[in-house]
Amino acid sequence: SPAEMAERLNVDLATAQAALQQLLDEKQVAAAPDQPGKFRSDDCLLPMGSRAGWEAALLDQFQAMVRSMCIKLANGQTRALPDDEVGGSTYTFDIWPGHPREQEVKALLKETRERLSRLWDSVTEENARHVAGRTDLQRVTFYCGQSATTEETVDTRDSLSQPSS
Repeated sequence: SPAEMAERLNVDLATAQAALQQLLDEKQVAAAPDQPGKFRSDDCLLPMGSRAGWEAALLDQFQAMVRSMCIKLANGQTRALPDDEVGGSTYTFDIWPGHPREQEVKALLKETRERLSRLWDSVTEENARHVAGRTDLQRVTFYCGQSATTEETVDTRDSLSQPSS
């Protein structure tokens, strides 16, 4: 409710109401049909570079990974197959400064984010035109992550750029 927003955000009621009106105008929130005087949002989008909300993003990524593992195990799938729609893969690349594929490997996260952002925008636009009233929606969650560390000694016997699933 506007009063709860004002209290939680530590602002006056007029400021909360103005912010709520802006969110309503932008269709970021809607009136909760089952709770008069209350509002809700079904989406949470944290823009790239946002300093706020990283905790939610971290939890979201962790839940996506665990959910995929649990679904796969519950379905009795204990191996990865080329046409899987549920699961994950981990690839470790051992490279050095100047490695012929160094930049390609390091650009994976950036390129994957760009591709996913374009696809997400396209799906969102299509859904805005056609999703109303559908009861057969399937939610597909894709997660990815990348880390880069410098280690004094890397044991290449157990990684050697081998994928694991």
